[in-house]
Amino acid sequence: MMRTGNSKKNKNFGFTLVELIVVLVILAILAAILVPALLGWIDKAKKKQDMLEAKNCLTAAQVEFSSAYATRGKNEEGQKSILSNEEVPFIDGKEENVNGKIIKNNDIYLYKRYNKKANIKIAEDYTEFAKRILKTAGYDKEEDYPYYLIIGAANYEQYIDSDPHLPYTIYFAMFQKTEKSKPIFFDGTSWVETYPKKSLPGGNEGHDAKYNYYMINGKKIRIQYYLICNKETSGNWYENLPKNDQR
Repeated sequence: MMRTGNSKKNKNFGFTLVELIVVLVILAILAAILVPALLGWIDKAKKKQDMLEAKNCLTAAQVEFSSAYATRGKNEEGQKSILSNEEVPFIDGKEENVNGKIIKNNDIYLYKRYNKKANIKIAEDYTEFAKRILKTAGYDKEEDYPYYLIIGAANYEQYIDSDPHLPYTIYFAMFQKTEKSKPIFFDGTSWVETYPKKSLPGGNEGHDAKYNYYMINGKKIRIQYYLICNKETSGNWYENLPKNDQR
C-alpha cells in the first residue's frame, strides 16, 4: 500500500494576512494619488461650467442693453440709468465702503429685495428687464438663477450727453453660481478671479475718489452697477467682495 503521509494537507489558495496588508497599502497609495487628481478635475469642470454660464449672462445682458439703446425714446426728467424711471424699482445712491474705498455709484437694483433693518420691501419681484436677461442666458426657473449677477456700464448721467454709446456698453460683470462658489469678474476685456483694479484718482482728479472708475482699453470710465440677480436679498452685495489690495 502506498503511503500518503508526506502529501500536502489542506491546500490553501487564499491570501495570507501579510498579502492582504500589502494589497491595502497599494490601494491606499493609489487613492492618495488618484483622489486629489479626481477632485481637481471636478473643480476644473465646475469652473468651466461657471465660466460658460457667466459668458452667457454677459452676452444676454449686452443684448438687452443694445436693445434698450435701439428702442429708447426721449430721456425722462431725472433719469439715472438706461432704463426709464418706471422700470427701476430702486436706485441706491448712498455712499458705500467697497474694499476700504468710499464710493457712490447709483446702483440700479433690478431684483426683489427686502431691507430687514428698515423693515421695507424694496422690490417684490425681478423686473422684466432682469428676467429677460436671465431667460436669454438659459435660466428658465427662478430657483436656477445664479447666486449673484451684477453688470456694470458707464454711468448714465455722466456720459449720456457727451458719449451716449458708453452707458449702453457693458464694461464689468460679476458672476457667482452658488453661495459657496468663487465669484468671477469681467474686467472689460477678459474674465478674472479678482475684483478688477480700480483707477485711483490723482493730481487734480481728487473729486473722483468717491466714484468707481475702471481703466478700459486705456480709457478711464466711471462705472454704474446694475444688480440683476441676488439670492441673498437682505444684504448689500459689495460687503462680500473678495479683497483686492491693488484696487
